[in-house]
Amino acid sequence: MAELILTEDEQAADSYLAWDDAALGKLVRHLSQTCADEYGATGAHTTMAAYLLVDLARRSNADTATIDLNGASAQGEAIGDWQITITRK
Repeated sequence: MAELILTEDEQAADSYLAWDDAALGKLVRHLSQTCADEYGATGAHTTMAAYLLVDLARRSNADTATIDLNGASAQGEAIGDWQITITRK
């Protein structure tokens, strides 16, 4: 399994977007392998998204976070308004 080793600057960054390309690549590989091992190939996409949403709430020191997606589209097709809620058990 890919090991995710981050610099102190990457660990302290407010956003994954502050990481360099190599660190982002390692993150994607690490998450992909973790999800494939735990949930099988079909669950990887959903599980990675869930981990990122949980991390968003965690970084905000919140037990609950709500994200509104208004006027969302997929491949150019309107798919409506959505609300995603993340709650710690």
